[in-house]
Amino acid sequence: FVVTIGYRGSLISVLSVPHQSPPINSVKEVAESPLPIASFGPFHYETFMTSQDEDIQKIVDKFIVHYDYEESFANLSDRNVIMCESKGFLDYSIRERFTDNYGFTTVHLVEECLNSYSVAFVTAKNSIYTDRIGDKIIQLNAGGLIEKWIEDELNLIARLSKTETTAAHNKLKINNLEGPFYLWLLGIGISILTFVYEMMGKSS
Repeated sequence: FVVTIGYRGSLISVLSVPHQSPPINSVKEVAESPLPIASFGPFHYETFMTSQDEDIQKIVDKFIVHYDYEESFANLSDRNVIMCESKGFLDYSIRERFTDNYGFTTVHLVEECLNSYSVAFVTAKNSIYTDRIGDKIIQLNAGGLIEKWIEDELNLIARLSKTETTAAHNKLKINNLEGPFYLWLLGIGISILTFVYEMMGKSS
């Protein structure tokens, strides 16, 4: 009886534990998600409107333009929207707003970007420093120093845990129930042997 109740409890706990869906990591998954896409100001919306990509057009159809950052972050925190901003801004915001003291965050940065933009430095026309500055920036970027400096500055806000907290969960299979099932069979066998032993004792 005890073993049977234990098996039933294990079965219920295994089947009733809520599992999160796998994280969204591509533009296609963003487009297929039922959540609307939110951005601060119309820049991204107007940019995506000219795209011929089918997935981008699906995103445009459910795009929301925010003019209040607090409202936008509140909707993201409540899981009502998917936020669309620059990667650098989102990296900063995740650490500032959604990361605890242990480095765990409650939001996930999609791996595939919707668009890419060129960022440049401007010097005076015909400046003698233009080529030197350009060469140094290329060297710093090739050496990985710019990325390191950005990471160092972000770590001053909050250091993210090395463990990915939004990793995909495996679907449950029948193998997950093998342990409790074998325990149940063992318990039944012991119960039958005990019952037979008691009956033999009474008959003698």
